Parts: sequence; structure tokens; C-alpha cells
Amino acid sequence: MIKDTLCILIIDDDSIDRQIIIRALRSSQIICTILEAADEASGLILLKEHTVDLIFIDYQLPGNDGLTVLRRMNSEGLAIPIIMLTGHGDETIAVEVMKAGAYDYCSKSKITPDFLQKLIQYSLESYASRQKILQAKERIHKLAYYDSLTTLPNRTLFHEHVAQQLNNALINQESLALIFLDIDNFKFINNTWGHSVGDSLLQGISARLQRALPEQFIARMGGDEFMVLLTNASIQKTEEVVKTIQTILEPVFIYNDYHFYITSSIGIALYPDHGNQMDFLLRNADTAMYTAKNLGRNNYQFYTADIGIALAESMSLTNELRPALANDEFLLYYQPKVSIKTGRIIGAEALVRWISPKYGMVGPDKFIKLAEETGFIITLGEWVFYTACSQLHQWQKRELPIVPIAVNFSPKQLFHQQVLSMIKSTLNATGVAAHYLEIEITESAAIENELFLQSLLQELRNMGIKIAIDDFGTGYSSLHNIVQYAVDTLKIDRSFIQKATKENSKTILLVSTIITMAQNLGLSVIAEGVETEEQLALLQKQGCDEYQGYLYSKPLPAEEFIQLLLKQQ
Repeated sequence: MIKDTLCILIIDDDSIDRQIIIRALRSSQIICTILEAADEASGLILLKEHTVDLIFIDYQLPGNDGLTVLRRMNSEGLAIPIIMLTGHGDETIAVEVMKAGAYDYCSKSKITPDFLQKLIQYSLESYASRQKILQAKERIHKLAYYDSLTTLPNRTLFHEHVAQQLNNALINQESLALIFLDIDNFKFINNTWGHSVGDSLLQGISARLQRALPEQFIARMGGDEFMVLLTNASIQKTEEVVKTIQTILEPVFIYNDYHFYITSSIGIALYPDHGNQMDFLLRNADTAMYTAKNLGRNNYQFYTADIGIALAESMSLTNELRPALANDEFLLYYQPKVSIKTGRIIGAEALVRWISPKYGMVGPDKFIKLAEETGFIITLGEWVFYTACSQLHQWQKRELPIVPIAVNFSPKQLFHQQVLSMIKSTLNATGVAAHYLEIEITESAAIENELFLQSLLQELRNMGIKIAIDDFGTGYSSLHNIVQYAVDTLKIDRSFIQKATKENSKTILLVSTIITMAQNLGLSVIAEGVETEEQLALLQKQGCDEYQGYLYSKPLPAEEFIQLLLKQQ
């Protein structure tokens, strides 16, 4: 749409020619303000002082010809339609002028009010059309290369930028650092307070990063993951930047009166020390970040060869998981649960073990997490539950004494859509009574999808299955969770038992408080990881109901466990 009043600049060293154009403009139906300049310098001054809508430039100017001026204006990003004027009707010049970026070309001999009006209208409409196309391209570019939530460069642009910087670093013999930043416990925030809060925090985090690191290339890789690229990156410079990141995240984030304290796990890969290709560097930075998470979060780790070896081992173990189940390499061990009052075995916890022909005995600390990450935990969890029920059934057939068996369910198992039907079908297939089973859930599971979990656990309890909260005291659950889920048992995490010594009165008080609170709610309490007589005496004094740990017995294969059970008969 053409403005009602235009501002037109004429740059021509010939005052007579300028007057011819001015008279033609004023005789036309175009309403305009006309500015005159005899050379490029004067024209540039007028451009700075006024909002110009269209420019006429003479092809032959003193000092610089009109073509040079046109090219310079376009190279500097001047977004104004330009019409080139000449005293000749040379087609070669016309082609050259249009290639240089003019919107049109006009011989001075053809200037009339009507012709000039049509020329200006065409140029302005052409300019408007081009601007729409440019804006559309800019929007597409922004969508393709920038994160819509934080406005930071996205993964695609980061990859392109890293590729370019790697090439520069190779040529100039420089070093680079890729800093991979992951926000700790962000999933918990999203699940608890909602995605609007999570989005606001991500925006706040990105704003702090941009303010603190204005000279660095920062990208949001997706979710709660950010990447910072450093050039000329020494280890000292990299650590300074990482410590800056940690420092800027320390102040509280406030959203609608909610206060959030954010920490991050950071992994770092250096070029060329940790790889000379982008894929290797990204993978190694990611691996180092996960190492930081596994070491307690809120820290940073440089990639090392040892981390790489651990990654290779994890990948190898991951690839072996499914074949291991098919090849009967998994076994269930049973660790006795013992009454503190009577000293007798009153239950057991089923614990999965992997005996690999290739790796030997693989600890659950190594393969359970891998199973969780790959989703294999669903299949493995079904096998564990079915095997525990089958074992109970076999003991019943042999008329052996049996006690309730506890089986661990991971959050992914609990929230799997078929979990209830799997439990019911397993009980039907094995013929085991539900009251011989207990399901242990972690505190972290107790805060996810509360309505669904409340309904599921209530149905399980209605069937006769008992519910225990495992590792109590290490997660985020509250009294509200415990009461609304109507659980039967709290299991005090082993870390508290290990620290509950005469020299650590605060931990003793904490253990005592948990026991008293649970029993006042009508729950039984079991302590995990009991290894010494001193720990057992403390628990007995505090009125704890049950314990399990190496003081009584390590986890045992099924036959050894049943022999231990027979000894107390």
C-alpha cells in the first residue's frame, strides 16, 4: 500500500535536470515532499535527516558514478527503492543497473508526469512485494535456526556454527571448548508446577546466560539443555566461563511468588584434545555432562579417556541387555526382611542379578539405570514380577514355608498403561495369593502423576497387595503423598542408617522422627542396609519394626534363601 504523502530524494548534479523531475512530480497526482542533492555526500546527509521513501539517482555523478553509489547503498543494507536516471537509452546500461539492485531505470528524455507516476507506483509496489518476501524468509529463517521460547540459536544453527568454527580452528591452529549445560531436576519442576513455570525458568536462564556471556555463542539444544561454544579456549578460560555460569544461576528465580533455586550439571569437551569432529565433540561433552549428573549434580566435568571407556562399557552392556534376558542370564536373589522384636524372617525383597558369560556378575547399579534409559525396564520388570510369583508358587507346591515377597517397580513400570493388567494376569497365571506380595515404589515416583498413582495403588491394595515407599528420606515426597496413597510401609534409606552413629546425633534424631511419624500414621517401618550390631541396637531402641542388611544376610539365590527360612522353623 502506497503512503498518502511520499518523501522523494533526487541525487543529480545537474540542477536543470532536477527541476525537470520536480515539475513532473508536482504535475502528477503524487503528493510528495521533494529533497534535492547534487552529489552522493549531500544525499547521504539528507537520508540521515529524513525518512525517504524513494530515490532518483543520476547515472553520471561527479566523483562517483551513480552505479557505484547504488551498489554502495545496497551493500550497506539501505531498504529504499532506487530508480536510476540517465541521459541515454542504452539497454546495456539498463541491464547493468538492474543487476546492481535498482528497482527501475529511466531515460530523462521520457520523463512526463504520467510516466513518472506509473514508474514510482510500480517501484513502490515492487518494493513492498520484495519486503513481504524478505520478511517471510526472515520468519522462516528464524523458525529454522532460532528457539521460539528463548530466542537463542537452536540445535541446527549451533551445528552449522560449530562446523564453521572447527574449520577456522583447524586453519588457525586454535582450540575450542563445547560446554554442555543441563538443568538439574528440571523434569521435577515441570511435572510439579507445570510447563508454564518451566518455560518461564528456561527464559530466565537463557536471559542470564546472554547477559553474562555476551561474546560467546549460546544455543538451546532442546528441553533443558544449553550449549556454549568458546573460541581460543584454554582450560583456564573454560573453567572461568563455567564458574560464571554456575554463579549466575545461584540467585533465586521467582515466578508468581514461587521461589526456585537452580543448579546445573555441565560437561566439557575440548578441540582438538577430545575430538576433531563435531559429532565426537558433542557426544563427549554430553557424556561428561552425564558423568557430572552421576557424581551428584551441580558440578562440571571435562571429558576424559576414563569417561569414554565407561561410556563404551555402558553401550556394550546396553546392547547385551535384551539378549541376556532371552538367554536366561538374569536371576532373582532374595534378601531377608527380619522382625526386630523376634529376630525371625518375616519377608524378603526380590533383587535381580545379571550373571553374564562375557562380564561375569554385573551389579544392578550398572544395568538397572541402562534398562531405565532404554525402556527395557518394562520388559525386565515384568520378568522380575512373574519370576517372583512363580517362585512363590513353586515353594507352595513343595509345601515349603513362604513369606511375603517385595518387588521393586520403577516409575516407568508404574505409569505404563498395561501395568495393572500385567499384575492381574501374572497372579492368575501363577495362582499366587495377592497378600504374599508387596510392591515397592521410590519417592520420586510418588510425586509423578499423583491422581493416576493414587488410583493405581488403591486398586492394588484392594487386591491385597501391600505398598511400600522405598529409600524414604532421599526424595521429594511429603506427608501429603504418604497419606493420600495410603501406603503400608516406609523403608528408611540405607544412607541414614550408615550415618546413625553416636557421633551423629542429628541423624539419629531424624531416624527416630521418621519411625515415630510413620507409626503414628499406622505404617510399619523397615530399615535398609543394617550392617552392625550398633545400628540394630539403635533401631531396636527407637522402636523400628523390621530391618534388612548384611548383618543378617546378603541377598541369596532362591534355594539358599529357602534353606535359611527352614532353619528358623
